[in-house]
Amino acid sequence: MHLTNSEFYNNGHKFVPTHQIHHAPPSNQPNQPNPPPPILHHHHHNNNIPLLTPSIPTSPITTSPLVVLDAANIAYNYAESLNPSYQTNQQRQIQPNPQGIRLAINYFVKSGNCRVQAVVPISWYQLKPRPTDVHHLQNKNNASDAKMITEEVEELRNLRVQGFLVACPPGDDDDAYVLALARREEDRILLEQQQQQQDESMGMEEDDVPSQLPQQKLPKTVLGGYVVSNDFFNDAIRREENKHTNDPLHRRPTNSLRSWLKKNRISYSFANVGTSGMNGEKRLEFLPNPRNELIERMDACNRLTNCGMR
Repeated sequence: MHLTNSEFYNNGHKFVPTHQIHHAPPSNQPNQPNPPPPILHHHHHNNNIPLLTPSIPTSPITTSPLVVLDAANIAYNYAESLNPSYQTNQQRQIQPNPQGIRLAINYFVKSGNCRVQAVVPISWYQLKPRPTDVHHLQNKNNASDAKMITEEVEELRNLRVQGFLVACPPGDDDDAYVLALARREEDRILLEQQQQQQDESMGMEEDDVPSQLPQQKLPKTVLGGYVVSNDFFNDAIRREENKHTNDPLHRRPTNSLRSWLKKNRISYSFANVGTSGMNGEKRLEFLPNPRNELIERMDACNRLTNCGMR
């Protein structure tokens, strides 16, 4: 609704100068009560799966890093770490284990209150039955049992429902999605900071700043996007460098992919520290590179009485 210069609102009530008020003739009708407030309908999800909402800041300025997982790299690495015989038995095909993705997500959400996204091939949502699964192999042509939901697929679907997965379309390069998502976070952070400086230069009143802005806990030097992978992304680096060498229309960026990865790629490993799952199965611990700046800050903050990063 457009307001003229003589109209303004205060606490939801419209005020008009007295010279513009037109008094209606008295009416014999009794005073009508104010209409009741509108009824707000809340939508409930009919889903039995408990949702773990991803950590998403509510403030205009991002105060937590975005961590993008190379999910395929992590799932295969976890399977090899869980069963070292895969590395010595060349005839045994390695099956990715999405439990490694879950462990990595839990680490960054719980230890650093980071925003986390994991890029996975969309074909992983429909895994084939294992060779040892006789029942489903015999009934694979049965329409009522055409798609078997293994534990791996169920884990992926839970993560997808909870908003942690980014599905890479068939035939696309999942590495390209991982890098693009993480690097675009740098641009978004820069735009937010520029907007904040513009607002400050316009002399915003203190009361105009939302009171729910969370206190900055991590230094600005560790904000932005990160990729978690043991891949060096050499193919992507060569493509970028060849593009700027052979195509004069592409200017060489000041922050090349090669230099960006040195700071923003987090390598990792899995350690067997004797933990087990609910059913007694062996469970490994996710161990990111302790020399990465983000991990150093997270570890230091957690050692200092969980210094309020949540």
